[in-house]
Amino acid sequence: MKDIAKKKKVIPVIFIAIHTFRRDLKRNIHIHLSTTTGGITQDGLQWKKLYLHQETLMKMWRYQILNLFRTFYKKSLAISNGYIKAINQFLNSLYNKHWVVHCSKPSANHKVNVNYVARYTKRPAIAKSKLKHYDGYHVTFKYLDHTSKTYRNFKLTAEQFIKRLIQHIPDKGFRMIRYYGFLVQRVRGKLLPTVYDVLKQVPETKKPSSHAELIHKNFGFDPLACILCG
Repeated sequence: MKDIAKKKKVIPVIFIAIHTFRRDLKRNIHIHLSTTTGGITQDGLQWKKLYLHQETLMKMWRYQILNLFRTFYKKSLAISNGYIKAINQFLNSLYNKHWVVHCSKPSANHKVNVNYVARYTKRPAIAKSKLKHYDGYHVTFKYLDHTSKTYRNFKLTAEQFIKRLIQHIPDKGFRMIRYYGFLVQRVRGKLLPTVYDVLKQVPETKKPSSHAELIHKNFGFDPLACILCG
């Protein structure tokens, strides 16, 4: 997307969240990406629309990932020629496949867009509301089965549940969220005011809410209050 935007000479915003889980807590690594359908021109004078073609994105994504693997193993001196040939054959077979790149339709509803992005900034592998029962030995939780489009209850031993849960805890310091374009830390102080000027927008300033305040606002209870004595 950065390459496409660069050819169009615009600077968009790209937001990426890495997810490692399915709804049943199994490991399934995938990326959620949101981007503006336009960007500020490199001279900072106007906002220009940016059109993204799904098939083009798929081919570029496939090429970049496979090229990453080819570059990596070629740098390794310990790999034999026979093994390199086998890897090449494997990567060539992957290149001939269609890779899944799903593109949702653009939305002009900014509240929907913000809510969508916000869900992925601090989203845990499972919401507390999905935990239905614990009897001291087993944990039961519900999840949405994409195949049947219905909610199912899943029962695991406490140890099995913990094992499924902790595999989604990232390594210390690993960044699950990344920003590109005019929200990058080193340039947004300069570019963001320019974007507001071009779009004739006035940014709203709000006091940041604490975790407890957000829970109380959205779910109607104070997570810091004892459920027994208050």
